[in-house]
Amino acid sequence: MSIKLDCKGLQCPFPVIKTKQELEKIESGTVEVTVDNDTARTNILKFAKSNGFDAKVIKDEEKDIAIEVVKGEGSTNVAKEENSETEMPEFNGDEIILFKTDKLGEGADELGKILMKSFIFTLTETPRPPKTLLFVNGGVKLTSINEETVESLKKLEEKGLEIMSCGMCLDYYEVKDKLAVGEVTNMYVIVEKITQASKVITI
Repeated sequence: MSIKLDCKGLQCPFPVIKTKQELEKIESGTVEVTVDNDTARTNILKFAKSNGFDAKVIKDEEKDIAIEVVKGEGSTNVAKEENSETEMPEFNGDEIILFKTDKLGEGADELGKILMKSFIFTLTETPRPPKTLLFVNGGVKLTSINEETVESLKKLEEKGLEIMSCGMCLDYYEVKDKLAVGEVTNMYVIVEKITQASKVITI
């Protein structure tokens, strides 16, 4: 089976995730991925290598790069590279991620929002996600008025994750009536969750 996948215009990590999704649909065959930047090419090649797939660039022109990824019969790469930056992250299952803002990292706010959207989307593809996502301060915008992150968070909620937003914070930003995913919580519960977790990751 041969699948053609157009990932032009998609930002990291979407080309890798979409490639992974297509490979999961087939027992064996090839996925030909088209991208338009070197970062996407490099990440797809690393992802393929770390997961035992053969991959090669079959077209390399400016803004038009094609990578062929082979799964199953015909694939000779069986070695799995540990700690690849393109592997989907895994958690033990009882960690908490605390979102204190609607942006990821410091610097340009618009870039920070794009990175946060990408981070939450990538969580939906994580084989073993954390147990609980807590949202405080500006982080509550991710569960209310940010439609793109709400969509990804709903998928995580369907997987059984606890998604909780600080009620005081929702009131402060006047978005409590716009809460679209998860439940409203209070500081007592937030402290209780944090103190009982094996690890708390603050974003």
